[in-house]
Amino acid sequence: MLTDACGLFTKIMPLRIYIACAVIILGAALLLIPSWDNLSRRLFLGVAVGGCATVLVLVVEKRKCFSTSLALSFSLIAPSVLAMLSGFAKLAIPLGAVAFCLGIISLIELVRQMRGRKCLGLGVGGGVVVASIAGLGSATGFGYDTTNIPIWIWVLSAAAPLGLCLGEFPGICLKKIPSACARICGCVILAVAAILMCVLFQNSSASSLYK
Repeated sequence: MLTDACGLFTKIMPLRIYIACAVIILGAALLLIPSWDNLSRRLFLGVAVGGCATVLVLVVEKRKCFSTSLALSFSLIAPSVLAMLSGFAKLAIPLGAVAFCLGIISLIELVRQMRGRKCLGLGVGGGVVVASIAGLGSATGFGYDTTNIPIWIWVLSAAAPLGLCLGEFPGICLKKIPSACARICGCVILAVAAILMCVLFQNSSASSLYK
């Protein structure tokens, strides 16, 4: 909200991104959850999420089309499913709700595109929100994890929205349809990889208990 409010006073993109990163770092510093009781860890988390948000905002502002919202919708499925598998259903539900809302937004944008209207896109605020939800949501899930899912799987789920960058690779970015497909595939691959690794880990852990 603060990021979008700043847009009323300035259209300078770097300034808006700096403000967004500052808000994310402040939010991470105030985050009080297990495994993140050290302030330096929380600040590192905030910087990492802020970096992801910066990359995401640049892509979201460049690609104002339905495929961007759809790709981000798929990406947020990863932290939602991981939260459910870790036993934190109260976190999984709101994460899943945001993913569902992004799916609805992508459907609306698709209809607008089919009618020849310009898509508004998620904007700077939307990109920051998605990055924050994926990053801080995964960090919260890790903190309350009761099944000891490896931290690298949580990191993979937090980074799932960065799959958008696949559509910006040279040779793809200049082609509209391949770029859109690459953005969706990038997010889907990272999300599926995180979920699959989590399921395999839990299955191997469960089987070792019965040996």
